[in-house]
Amino acid sequence: MKAPSQSGDGGRSPQADRAAEASPDQTRHQIVGPLMVVPGTVSDAERARARRIFEATFGAAGPAEPKEAAPEDSNIDVGEGKEKRVKLDPLLADALAKVGYRRVAKLAYRAERSTDDVEHVLSFDTYGTPNVYLRGDAGLRNRETEQFVSSRREQYQPALVTRTLRSTGYRFPPWFCAMHFSLGAIAEWGIQSSVDTTLFSPDELARKVQEAVQGKLAPYVGDITTTAKLLEFLERDEEPMRWFRIGGYARAAYIAYLAAKLGRDPSETRRVLVKYGARIVDMIDQTRLTLDTFIEELLGDAEAAVQANSKQPGQ
Repeated sequence: MKAPSQSGDGGRSPQADRAAEASPDQTRHQIVGPLMVVPGTVSDAERARARRIFEATFGAAGPAEPKEAAPEDSNIDVGEGKEKRVKLDPLLADALAKVGYRRVAKLAYRAERSTDDVEHVLSFDTYGTPNVYLRGDAGLRNRETEQFVSSRREQYQPALVTRTLRSTGYRFPPWFCAMHFSLGAIAEWGIQSSVDTTLFSPDELARKVQEAVQGKLAPYVGDITTTAKLLEFLERDEEPMRWFRIGGYARAAYIAYLAAKLGRDPSETRRVLVKYGARIVDMIDQTRLTLDTFIEELLGDAEAAVQANSKQPGQ
C-alpha cells in the first residue's frame, strides 16, 4: 500500500496554520507526565526508550498525564450554535452504523465483519488546546492472543514501563487493540493525521469519517477475517502498519501466539522475528534478555499457552 502523502507548504489550510502555531504539547499527547513521577532515578536514555515503547504501544495517545491530572473528555461537542451542537460519540455511532460498525463503548466501535478469529475495532479521541482535533485508530485483534500479550507484558517489557503505568494508575481500555494503526494516516487527514472538528458541520464530519472507513480502511483490512490472514498481515512491514511504529514485544508476541495456534514450525516464526530484531530488541527488558533469549522464551511461552487454552472447555 502506498504511504500517506505529505503535503507541502503551499495553500496551507487553517488547520495547518493552527497546528503550526501550537506547541508540541498541544499538537499531540506527549508521554511525559508519568515519566516525571516514576519513583527512582531515570536517565535520559531510559526515558527516551520508554517513550518509544509507549508510542509503539499506544500510538500518539496513551497515559499522557499522571492520574491526578486526567486528560479532557474526548466526547466533545461538535457544531456551531447551541441548538446545532451534538456530542461526538453519538454522532460517530450513527455515522459508523451506516458503514457497518456498532458502538461497543464510548468512542469505540466494532465492525460487523468481525469474526471469532479477528475483531475489527475503531476508536477515537480528541486532543489539543483547545480540545478540538479528532484522530482515530483502527485495530485488529484476536481475543485469545490479546490475552496472551497482556498477560506476558510485565514479563518482557522494561521495568520502567511497568513502573510508569503503575504510577499513573493506567488501565488498558476493554476494547484496546495491541495491533492498531492510524485511521487518519491512511485517509491522509493531514497534520498529526487528525481533523480539526471546528472546520466541519456535524454532517460534514460524519461524512469525512465514513469516507475514510469505506474508501481507505475497508479495502486495506476488510478481508482480514481469519487467524492465518491476521498473521500474514502482521508479518509484513508496510504502511501504515510499519514495524518501527507498531512493533516490539507486543507484535512479536502476537506473531508467536498466532503461529503456534496455526501449528507452524517454530523455526519459521524465529526466522520472521529475527528479521525484525532491530525493531524488537530496543523494546524488551535488556537487563535480562537478549534478542535470542527473548525469542526462545517467547516461542516457548506461546506454545505452552496455546496448548493450555486448547484444553479449556469450548476450545
